[in-house]
Amino acid sequence: MTKRILFNEINEGFERLNKARLGKTILRSVERDFKPAVIINAEEVVAIREQLIQVQLRKLPQSNR
Repeated sequence: MTKRILFNEINEGFERLNKARLGKTILRSVERDFKPAVIINAEEVVAIREQLIQVQLRKLPQSNR
């Protein structure tokens, strides 16, 4: 597996953006349908957290509890 060089990737992205703004190239675009945000109350948040804690505790070895 090759190591990624994020600085080079970011620079390449800005170079492509600059060329697109100058009209020299066209950037690839994707249209997405976004789902509306889920509305939950505080009690539901607490219940979800408690469920996650229980799942995490089940995954721990007995000596770490």
